[in-house]
Amino acid sequence: PRLSAEPEQSDVVHDLLAHLAGQMIEMHKQKQAEVKDFLGWLADYTGRPIDGWALKTNLRRYYQHDWAEMQRILKRNQRKLPKVDLDVDAYRNEPAQKIRAAWETSMETLRPLLARIAATDRLIDLIVYRLYGLTEEKVAVVERSASRARQVRRTFRSVSHLSKIREESMPAGKLLTGYRRFREKFETDREMFVRLAEEGQQPKVLWIGCSDSRVIPEQITGAEPGQLFVMRNIANVVPPFGTGDTAVGAVIEYAILHLHVPHVVICGHTQCGGIKALEGHIDMVREPHIARWVELARPAHTQVEASGIPAEARYLETIKANVLLQRENLRTYDCVREAIRAGQLTLHGWLYDLHSGDLLAYDDESGEWGALTLPVDDQ
Repeated sequence: PRLSAEPEQSDVVHDLLAHLAGQMIEMHKQKQAEVKDFLGWLADYTGRPIDGWALKTNLRRYYQHDWAEMQRILKRNQRKLPKVDLDVDAYRNEPAQKIRAAWETSMETLRPLLARIAATDRLIDLIVYRLYGLTEEKVAVVERSASRARQVRRTFRSVSHLSKIREESMPAGKLLTGYRRFREKFETDREMFVRLAEEGQQPKVLWIGCSDSRVIPEQITGAEPGQLFVMRNIANVVPPFGTGDTAVGAVIEYAILHLHVPHVVICGHTQCGGIKALEGHIDMVREPHIARWVELARPAHTQVEASGIPAEARYLETIKANVLLQRENLRTYDCVREAIRAGQLTLHGWLYDLHSGDLLAYDDESGEWGALTLPVDDQ
């Protein structure tokens, strides 16, 4: 039977899931605390921070491995530990014995905790299966496609919205599957995310780009969390200072005055709908906000139209001209001009090609657009 068929019954199930989710959060906190304690002790005892170890990913997941794997990790690093004379192969090597004793103590704490996490995880899976009336055949399909029994629990993680999610909701399903993958990555990179949460962000780039769903700055650049401070809107527009818009201005001021980013990138893209709209008529009554917004790119359209460029090339050239227009609009902000004068800020104009995946950059010296030049180490 489908557990969500009756509202009262559904509420009870959701309360149970919320309770179990709370238990999971608490158990994961306990696990992370124990892992942090052991790794902190190991780094202090050996004199080498965990980030400096070879096989550090496996080391951070030591609770998933047996002592043989720990020996392999220690052996790879034993000549790089300044505070101890570690020799994994030696008989009765004191540092090796001490590390093993600490590892076994930690594992004695973690093993029952991990077993409870796995059992609770499975229980949540089973409740969700019943909540959505999945047959045994459908359960088998779901678990095969997930490669792990925890697929459904990850997918339906947001307990408060369980009743709104249906099997036929494929777009939402894709997002939730993506969220499941993110949660797995989060567990792998938890140390980085915790560090960002505790130490704050220090991005090097303010990225001002278009809202277009095909142009994702983190995907294009491969940026990790904490590396880009992002502002996206239709046609990557920067309203000139004093025009009444506060959202973009607030982002600019915060990025420069508080985050002290050394670079600002204005990134346009081919097939930009905001620029295309300038070629036609926008209904001021039906779409007043769109109409007013894209007018901020009108000077680029007017410039290209008056230049004598053939009609078939005007669309792309207007997209490029708009990037440069918005870059100049940046200079109308006092904080931008002051940072440039102090040599603390550089402005960039980029263009992303949807068809090729290429990034083009505008070169101020030549006045030309060309392929973005990568440092040798990054190629």
